[in-house]
Amino acid sequence: MRSMHQSGALQPLGATPRQLHLAGPLRLQAERAGWLQVDGGTVWLTRDGGGDDEVLDAGVGLALGRGERVLVEPWRVGQAAQLRWARVAPAARAQPPLPRPLAALVYALAARALRGAAGRLALAARSAEARASRAQGCMPAGDSMASSGALQ
Repeated sequence: MRSMHQSGALQPLGATPRQLHLAGPLRLQAERAGWLQVDGGTVWLTRDGGGDDEVLDAGVGLALGRGERVLVEPWRVGQAAQLRWARVAPAARAQPPLPRPLAALVYALAARALRGAAGRLALAARSAEARASRAQGCMPAGDSMASSGALQ
């Protein structure tokens, strides 16, 4: 999935654990391997170099390798999220994201539902356009059979 979100400067994630308040898009680079944990809210994460985007809920984290760059932003506009960076994964709270086959199935089902909704919306738009065209194409009063007295 191609990323449309943008952010400012690259924020380094070093050896020191730190908390991050995420109000908008933020580019991060792991200077050392570590663990990025979502402590509050839901985030949308895109790894540099392609691959799949990931949506991570509170309590979920993922490992970042040394030098790896990611772009993270709150999943919902106007809703902040909290992140925590650590050198190692917290054993009790670590939860992997959905396995790729399951994630692919979820995305495929969502895409099918959205395509169906798009088809229904396109049909409704064509119908509305046809009605508008008929309404704009009314005949002048003297040209219709009803106004000439042919219909009683």
